[in-house]
Amino acid sequence: MKTKASGPRPALAALAQIRRKIRHSHHLLLLLDYDGTLSPIAATPAQAVLPEKTATLLRELSNNPFATAAIVSGRSIADLRKVFRSRKVIYAGNHGLEISGQGLHFQHPGALQSRNAIRRISSELRKRLRGGNVQVEWKGFTASFHFRLASKREAAAVPRLLAECLGSNQVQVTRGKRVLEVRPAVRWDKGAAAVWIRRHVNGGRNACIYIGDDATDEDAFRALKNEVTVRVGYRRSSPARYYVENPKEVRTLLSFVSDCLAEWWVV
Repeated sequence: MKTKASGPRPALAALAQIRRKIRHSHHLLLLLDYDGTLSPIAATPAQAVLPEKTATLLRELSNNPFATAAIVSGRSIADLRKVFRSRKVIYAGNHGLEISGQGLHFQHPGALQSRNAIRRISSELRKRLRGGNVQVEWKGFTASFHFRLASKREAAAVPRLLAECLGSNQVQVTRGKRVLEVRPAVRWDKGAAAVWIRRHVNGGRNACIYIGDDATDEDAFRALKNEVTVRVGYRRSSPARYYVENPKEVRTLLSFVSDCLAEWWVV
């Protein structure tokens, strides 16, 4: 792996530092994005399958008494439970607007107020885009418009059609990897969700590892600036401390974390 002159450092070349962070903590909170992090990016969300080895490792980590695992994703909680179901995992869906698991339950009040407006926008766009290759996904609190399979002409039309349908100051539009999302216009993101989860796990006495690949994960990297933050894919401007190249290297890093936690059993 090539070392960059600035920006995040290669995580797999900094395992000694990561190990020290884990060893000096009371408890480890592991926060993980799903698409592009645990699972490779796919043409559609339905095709993004969690590799069996990664699922086994995640289950092993979530069962460790010295750690708590959370999946923090733009997907809904219902969808996350379909791709990986565990009573030991905390699920933060819709970029943390809804959180559930391990005795936690949260739904952002602003998200509840704007659901009808976003549902209306989702329904209208679905009608206008019918027959094309843009996938409209209603997720309970947010809506995503995926154009990974769309032609350039179809993709270019999405922002214009979306602007025509908005008509509400309750919502905002954000951009991800070949996707536009309509979200509640509230001051809440994956960073706020990560801090909220941390505060409610083990009395807040946690070391954190956050791993993600998308623009929405940058908020969490900033919010957890003193923790182990790992970006999937190098970006010089990212506030993440470290980076890995792909989901396969994510699995290598998680395996290392599992080994570090196993050492606690014999101390």
